[in-house]
Amino acid sequence: MEKPLPNTTKAPNLKNPMPQSGLSSFPRQASRPSSRREARALKSPAVDLSFLQASLGFNVRLLDVRLMKMFAASLTKFEVTPAEATVLHVIMANPDVSHGELAETLFIQLPNMTKMLKRLEAEGLVDRLASATDRRRVVLSLTPKARRLVLRYRNAASAHEKMAFASFSAADRKTLIRLVRRALTSLDARKDKAPHSTTPIQHSRIERGKIR
Repeated sequence: MEKPLPNTTKAPNLKNPMPQSGLSSFPRQASRPSSRREARALKSPAVDLSFLQASLGFNVRLLDVRLMKMFAASLTKFEVTPAEATVLHVIMANPDVSHGELAETLFIQLPNMTKMLKRLEAEGLVDRLASATDRRRVVLSLTPKARRLVLRYRNAASAHEKMAFASFSAADRKTLIRLVRRALTSLDARKDKAPHSTTPIQHSRIERGKIR
C-alpha cells in the first residue's frame, strides 16, 4: 500500500491575511480636516483700521472703491467699463465736446483718453467730426449704437445707486451730495491758488475704469 505524499502547501498566515507588496491593496484614505479647521486656516487675519475711521478722506476712498466695484459688476452685461460708461454719458450730454475738454473735465490724462477713444471708435461707439461752429475743431459724437447703449445702462446705473444708498432718505441723499459738492468746490479753489505742477495728477479710479 502506497504511503500518502506529504502536503507541501503552506497554510495561510491568518495573522496577516493581506499581501504585503510595499503598499496595501486598499490604500488608506487621507484624513480630511474639518470644515471649521479649513475655515480658520483660510480666514485672513483681521486688519485694524480703527485709527482711520475718523479720516474723512479714507472713508470717502473706501466708499468710492466699493461703489466702483459694484458699478463695474452691473455693467458687465453691457461690455463697458465704468470709465467708458462715464465718457459715453458725458459725450451724449455734450455733443460738441472735444477730446481735450473731455480729458480735462474727467481728470484723465490725454494719452489714456486717446487710448480709450480709440477703443470706443473701433467698437463703433464714437465718431470724430468737425464742429458745426468751427470746422477746424474736432469734436466727439456718439453713434446711434452708443446712444442705445447709454440708454440701456443708464437704468442699471440708477438701480445701482438706489441699492447702494437704500438706507438713506431723500433728505440724506441731498445732504450728502451737497457736502461732497462743497468739498469739491473747496479743493478746486485751493487748486487754482496753488502753483501749477508739471506732473499730471493721477486719477486711477476714472482712468483704469475697472477694479483690478
